[in-house]
Amino acid sequence: MIWLCTESFKMDKNFRIGALISGSGTNLQAIIDSCETGKIKGNLVFVGSDNPAAKGIERARRYKIPTFVVDYSSIIKRFKRKTDKTLLPDDFDFNDLLSKQTLVLENVNSQKPETFIMTRAIIEKELLDKMKPYPFDLLILAGFMRNLTPYFIDRVNTDPDHPRIMNIHPALLPAFPGTNGYGDTFQYGCKVGDKIERHERQKETRTSDGTCNGMYGSSGNYNRHGRNAPLLQYASGQNFGP
Repeated sequence: MIWLCTESFKMDKNFRIGALISGSGTNLQAIIDSCETGKIKGNLVFVGSDNPAAKGIERARRYKIPTFVVDYSSIIKRFKRKTDKTLLPDDFDFNDLLSKQTLVLENVNSQKPETFIMTRAIIEKELLDKMKPYPFDLLILAGFMRNLTPYFIDRVNTDPDHPRIMNIHPALLPAFPGTNGYGDTFQYGCKVGDKIERHERQKETRTSDGTCNGMYGSSGNYNRHGRNAPLLQYASGQNFGP
């Protein structure tokens, strides 16, 4: 994994860290180990998952870290079988959310955009409720395989100068999907950006001059099999090694 510490996340105190996962929790284990050794000056206050079968939940429980699951798949299936808008959060505003996101298009003549946004708001409200008992300074998406909508992001990143969500999954969507995101960005020649550590609403895209709003590799230690991640550099000039 790669741990990125920007100006917004100076480790001058014990950080309260929350994590969201979807799978085996190998990134989570690296975070746990780094907290225990003092490499990361913080501690995990909760681990949540969208997947009831996620092995990473068991990892967290072994360390007595509070855990919870919000089963995305079952909630989506129930809503599609019977659309129940009474489940929507009281502060749900469809037009506001549609205008802020780029995951679905406004001009698509289909129920899919509406269903997507409504189900995600229902799910993300439950996710926020599950997180509420555990105050945190930083939320890490440690292989969390779900798109987060503005409904969730705006309620976590309440201070625009201090975003609190960090995504360390190797995919950089939508430009570089899949598990080889780091290598793909390196091979493509991405130059600069900060979306790998600041998970915000803007989408990452390749541009005509060969750059992207992502990250860039400044060394040649890229290993396609993921054994060695490339050295990354933030726009401020800080270096972050594997």
